[in-house]
Amino acid sequence: MVGVSMTGSALHLVAVYALGRIGAIQIDLPLMNSAAWRQALVSRFKITTVVGTAPDLHDVTVIAPQEQWLDPGAPSAAAAIRPAQPDAAFRINLSSGTTGPPKAVLLSHGQYMGLFERERTFFPLRHSDRYLALVDLEFVSGLRRCLEILDVGATVVLAPRLVDPGPICDLVDEFGITIMMLTVGTAASLLSYVSGDAARWPALRLLRIGSSPVPAGMRQGIQERLTRHSMISYVAKHIGNVAFADATLQLTYPDTIGRPAMGVEIEIVDADHRPLPRGEIGQVRVRGEGFPTAYFDDAEATARDF
Repeated sequence: MVGVSMTGSALHLVAVYALGRIGAIQIDLPLMNSAAWRQALVSRFKITTVVGTAPDLHDVTVIAPQEQWLDPGAPSAAAAIRPAQPDAAFRINLSSGTTGPPKAVLLSHGQYMGLFERERTFFPLRHSDRYLALVDLEFVSGLRRCLEILDVGATVVLAPRLVDPGPICDLVDEFGITIMMLTVGTAASLLSYVSGDAARWPALRLLRIGSSPVPAGMRQGIQERLTRHSMISYVAKHIGNVAFADATLQLTYPDTIGRPAMGVEIEIVDADHRPLPRGEIGQVRVRGEGFPTAYFDDAEATARDF
């Protein structure tokens, strides 16, 4: 069990791939969280080694990032990195912890590949794509997007946590970006910055918006002033994408979060887990092939939620 305590950089990506290749189970220890929160994870998951920066953690061996990790090396034996056993453990993902201690799920190499395949049923990637990574790799979604892009041999341009609209626009133009993912806040700042009636990025193949509800007016503004190729995604950290809404679907149903992703079943239930009729408000529950089947270390929560 190895902790990853790094900010978004190429070195961060190298560490993730290297740990996966040697068979370690990795878990993020985000630097944006407090020392007490990070130390609690070290104790809870019996982490003995941390890759990155960990001056505030005790009883761990720290492997500091080295610039030499980026030096060219011998070609990989395979065209893409694949585990010898797809069921081998890869990463532990944590919930946000908004309702108590964060819950944990253990995902295998094969389950991560399944996440990528689910994505591609809605939006096929190309080798020529260039993705502007504005979401830091400390966030599950930020790292997952980069791994997905690299899996097809496309290019990642790292600019984590850049929120100023001017520099974002400059990077899109300079690097010929074809794919972006924005939070609602960054999308709002871009709409305030961009002027004119024509879409700012006609060549952008996909502008993905998520992290919180996207108002209908913002959706329309994105399509009119940023790109016609926008997509709303509804995502759960534990299981990846649940539903997608492309530009056409958004125009037809302005408030939708889309249709279920491939292989995903969605049901709305009441407090006693009984399915509700259409139009009723309740709890969302989902299932699908390759989903986790339990929390990593919480039998009580597993019995309640799975």
